[in-house]
Amino acid sequence: MESEDSECNLLELILTDESAEPAALSLSLLKSITNNFSDDQQIGSGGFAAVYKGKLENGTVAVKKLYLTQEVHETKFCQEVDSLMRVKHKNIVRFMGYCSDTQGKVWKLPRKNVMAEERQRFLCFEFLPQGSLDKHISDATHGLEWMERYRIIKGICEGLNYLHHGDQRKIVHCDLKPANILLDHDMNPKIADFGLSRLFDEKQTRDMTSNVIGTMGYMAPEYIDGQITLKSDIYSLGIIILEILTGQKGYTKIENVLESWSIVSLEDTWLESIRVCAEIGIECIESNPTNRPDTKRIIKRLTEMEHKYGFTLPQVNSYEKVKLQIMGRVKWIPLTKSAEDFPVLVRVRAPRKCTETSRLGLDLVAVLGISRSMMLLENRMDSMKEAMMFVIDNLGPDDRLSVVSFNNEVQRFTELSVMTDVNRERARHVVCMLVPRGGNNMGPALNEAAKILRQRGPEERSNRVGRIILLSNYKDRSFKLSDICPEFPVDTFGLGIEHEFDDLSQIAERTKGLYSYVYQDLEKIKDALAQSLGGLMSVVAMDVQLSLQTLDGVYISSIESGSYSMQISSDNRSAIIQLPDLYAGENKNFIVHLDVPVGEQNRLMNISGSYWNCKISKEAPIQLDDSELAVLRSRRANPSDKFVHPHVAKELVRRWLWRQLNSMNYKGHLNFKDFEDSWIELLDSEDGENAPESMVLALKKDLAEIRRGDGVSFMFLLSWLSSHSLQWSTTKGSPYKSSDFQVEAMEEMLIKALADPMLLTESTGSDEKVKLEIMPGVNSISSTMGANEFPVLVRVTGPLRCTNRPRAGFDLVAVLHVGSSMLDFVKEAMMFVIDALDPNDRLSVVSFNNETQRLTELSFMTDLNRDIAKYKVNMLEPGGGTNTGLVLNEAAKILRHRGLEELIMNRVGRVIFISDGAHQSIFQYEMLPEDVPVDTFGLGADHDLKTLGYIAMETMGVYSYVTQDLEKIKDAIAQCLGRLMSITATDVEIKLQTLDGVTISSIRGRLNLDLRKHGIIQAPDLCAGEQKNFIVYLDVPEGRQNHLMTVRASYKLPKIRRVDKILLNDSVLVVFRPKVMTTPPDDTACPDVAAELIRFRLMELAAKVLQSIVTLEELQRSWEEIKGSRDGFKSPQSVVLAFDEDVTVMHRTNYKMFIYSWL
Repeated sequence: MESEDSECNLLELILTDESAEPAALSLSLLKSITNNFSDDQQIGSGGFAAVYKGKLENGTVAVKKLYLTQEVHETKFCQEVDSLMRVKHKNIVRFMGYCSDTQGKVWKLPRKNVMAEERQRFLCFEFLPQGSLDKHISDATHGLEWMERYRIIKGICEGLNYLHHGDQRKIVHCDLKPANILLDHDMNPKIADFGLSRLFDEKQTRDMTSNVIGTMGYMAPEYIDGQITLKSDIYSLGIIILEILTGQKGYTKIENVLESWSIVSLEDTWLESIRVCAEIGIECIESNPTNRPDTKRIIKRLTEMEHKYGFTLPQVNSYEKVKLQIMGRVKWIPLTKSAEDFPVLVRVRAPRKCTETSRLGLDLVAVLGISRSMMLLENRMDSMKEAMMFVIDNLGPDDRLSVVSFNNEVQRFTELSVMTDVNRERARHVVCMLVPRGGNNMGPALNEAAKILRQRGPEERSNRVGRIILLSNYKDRSFKLSDICPEFPVDTFGLGIEHEFDDLSQIAERTKGLYSYVYQDLEKIKDALAQSLGGLMSVVAMDVQLSLQTLDGVYISSIESGSYSMQISSDNRSAIIQLPDLYAGENKNFIVHLDVPVGEQNRLMNISGSYWNCKISKEAPIQLDDSELAVLRSRRANPSDKFVHPHVAKELVRRWLWRQLNSMNYKGHLNFKDFEDSWIELLDSEDGENAPESMVLALKKDLAEIRRGDGVSFMFLLSWLSSHSLQWSTTKGSPYKSSDFQVEAMEEMLIKALADPMLLTESTGSDEKVKLEIMPGVNSISSTMGANEFPVLVRVTGPLRCTNRPRAGFDLVAVLHVGSSMLDFVKEAMMFVIDALDPNDRLSVVSFNNETQRLTELSFMTDLNRDIAKYKVNMLEPGGGTNTGLVLNEAAKILRHRGLEELIMNRVGRVIFISDGAHQSIFQYEMLPEDVPVDTFGLGADHDLKTLGYIAMETMGVYSYVTQDLEKIKDAIAQCLGRLMSITATDVEIKLQTLDGVTISSIRGRLNLDLRKHGIIQAPDLCAGEQKNFIVYLDVPEGRQNHLMTVRASYKLPKIRRVDKILLNDSVLVVFRPKVMTTPPDDTACPDVAAELIRFRLMELAAKVLQSIVTLEELQRSWEEIKGSRDGFKSPQSVVLAFDEDVTVMHRTNYKMFIYSWL
């Protein structure tokens, strides 16, 4: 272990010290850091090797495991190590170490065993987080910007030049391709994979091989014929350069390359640099190797080009400016015609990355609604607190936070404070101590938040991002939108299905903030805030102003800017668009419509701008580089000049949809009848056909969500409009649903949220708590009609896993019928039970035939008591009759007479009853114990299934049977024991309270009813992950009341004092009450409710079969009708198929046993 730690320290030293030499590494170390080369750690694989991520304490490495095949044998391994040991260059992947492990292994052959060597070979490298270049190659309109591509091209050339000319022995790579070029965090290229490389002596220029291994498409023609030269790598380099330029292999004409970049607005000097790179790439792929340039000549030419055109390669981590782009819908306007409303896309692009030294500090005010309604759903308050803990922990040292809460009153808990360790802990404590109570007073709370941001000094307000986030879950009846101060953006987050989405979306719209919501998995509140925080903590520009100036008689007719401020001059020759801030990696797109007159004028508009970032310039705004739009003006044009720019088409389609949906929303009615024809016409137009298919599919998916027509679809619509109005990402139930405008900083923060552990140490983890859910059959009821027998599913789920507390011991009484020859199978099963019990469990064994005999007292399973129980069971002899009632009461008596300590500590008590005979002659039903569950097990085809089934049903136990392979009785009991030994909750009680004139008509379950307003459902225990489902039928009157019922629950934990109940947060059943149902009920039916309804209907049919009211054939026909009903259609397919199989089994022999056990 010490040796492995020492090796690990050595590897970390090599990782941090670039001058350190590679080292020999042990196989045990590599197994340790890769989790024994687990699939989870694998990050790549190919024909010759697999690559794994190796995790060190202070860094990460990549471990390459070679496949030693006929093609890649020991010589290749030594060859690669030799090459790697020689190279150290910024554009060559760093070699950290190697492992050569050989062990003897016995191989089993058909006729004999053979001892042979098993060889394992590994190489260790620096880990490069951006992966390989092939993952980043795209055409000019997507992906990397030109200067990033140029940096990669030059870096590859410099790395290859080092291989060819930087050592006494030249290295020919022989497999240069994008997949073998890795990128570091700053997108610097590093050449990798030297498995096929060849070493040349100083004077050597070529080599021959009969074993050609490489990648078709990148291999030089002479290499395919077996000839290896330095120029073989040059050919591969040329293919890569052209692929970086165009996104494809095979461009052989400079005009083709330049054509691919012509639709992207670039400076002339950048276009010239593209031309030079294209010329180099084409020269490199000459079929004659002597005509290809060498790496020295390539680098010299690139350097000359940089000097000639006056641009330098941006340094890593150097400051990048915001950039402007402008592009027309098409490149050509006829000379003899004017163009009215000619669409032009104006784009402002923020730098792709930001750091603490370039992003602006954030002043965040969190406004938290903590009214008593936060108690209505389990974990709602905990979810809000957990989300806020994530925000507090992830704010940077330059960020500030203030926390404001509201119910009936508004309370400012913390001032706007820098996130020092002390202030961070103070904020955490404040949030942890929040208690929900009182009503809602949202307006004053938001104005208090605005006051906090307004009180900042002038310098702070101009240099820092000010934002308010509002978390609310209920309607504020006193709320007035006009009372809200619009000075600072408010991002609103609606929690739960009953939040007032109209109010929250209007607040966001009024303040130019965003509206998001989470309505089901409330744990996703943290994800929603994480996405928002990721954006707010990546602001690289404030007070962005774009200036538009038309040229040569061109006029601006209109500007589509969404919710952003814009102003067109009175002469329509100039305009200004203003943006409050920009996130890193963000694009903001605006459509400017121009009126272009007849004539030769081809220069249409110039754009310039400025922005503020005090981290970069403290004196004056940063000026943006101008960009100008020019088109072709001729009588005729090439077909390519009429090509509709896909970026402009994309924006035109997106803005058309936004306008249509926004108009329908303001009218208060979503009428898709007239919309549908216009939408299809748009998609069939030139704009629709040229818009990227991925964008069109995403919009269609969003439309499908909106068209559902229920309350959730209105939330989705309002959040979608908010997102597309400001071109910022919102959470629509989940951040992963409709993730338009999501930037890299948001994705990184979401990854943090997913990896973040539970932060609320004051409360039990969500997977250790009983979960209470309530679901309506459909989520809308007409306010003009009401509903009778309205089905509601109440579900209680046991904790998903046993808690860290020791499980409760359970007290088991085993009742054994010893009246027949099947006793041997009973004994075998009991031996399994005795061995399976833990020392904390207790067992009593009772046997019966004509008489009842208590073989052992209820005793802990010490070794001695275990042996006694086995001896007593082994001594049993078959014979006699049955006396069922007396023996069950004897078993119940044993459990009733347990001491006070056992009751206080909440031990689980259970009886198992194993029998193979008949009981009708003496069985007395009134003698059944009502307070002790009895699990019955019938052996053989002649056991009394009616009696055993009835005992189980009346005592809330389970009836099981084994008719043929009687050895399986052990398996049946093992299943029973497994459940008993995983019980995580006992004495579960669910209380129902209807609201606003709603009454309970019936409940499927054990209950007490009081004036049809109240109901109680009780379950004795729940094991880990177990679900109990109950259907409650409500009579709902007509009217606007949408809160139908409150459900609360309590339970007890094993090993906790019996008097200590754990109370779950209340759940409230809320539905929508529209006057007119715009969506058929079938479309909004809840699958879980539908599945439970068909289960109960099948149970009723099965019970009638046992009563001889329904035949098996009638059961089959009725089941087919159930499957074809609305509930059958809406039930999950897996549920229907499972019931199908059950109905099939009911037709077989012993169907009554199956039905009794199934019921």
